[in-house]
Amino acid sequence: MDDKVYQHMMFAVDFDAEGTPALVERVAALRALCGARLSLLHVVDVRGLHGSQDSAVLLSHHHDDLPAEASNNITDSAALVPHEEDALTDAAHAFLESIRMRLAVAPGDCHVVESDSVRDAIVAQAQTLAADLIMLGHGDRHWFAWFGDHTAERVVHRAHCDVLVLHLGDDTH
Repeated sequence: MDDKVYQHMMFAVDFDAEGTPALVERVAALRALCGARLSLLHVVDVRGLHGSQDSAVLLSHHHDDLPAEASNNITDSAALVPHEEDALTDAAHAFLESIRMRLAVAPGDCHVVESDSVRDAIVAQAQTLAADLIMLGHGDRHWFAWFGDHTAERVVHRAHCDVLVLHLGDDTH
């Protein structure tokens, strides 16, 4: 029997990881400390992307799941339309590749999943991969986040394994 605490860690990466090098460094350090396999996951939130333009969802409802540069250029009246799903998925693959290179993760251990529930996709992928630790970042990036349930909190309640939530605050704490 292997005496490692964790055998297979899964890092659920969102676009905030790119602007938070300390988060990626902490994941790398934990992986090295445990000597565990590391998988990366990015979930493309497709809420509102399926169907006709008439059923598009306003970006203001969930724009924090998009890359920072995209969300900075979005007005409350902008809407996601079905053809943008490919662009989001392509951006997710490119983003995950940059994180993969920084963490020296094997290409086969990188996963981009499209889902209308980020929480459910993270939990399901961890189960599929037999991960024994889910790592994800959490931060209060938007004032309206105080009014809703955070993805990290939702994952903690639903996961079949341990969950490590890493704070995304500034590095001055």
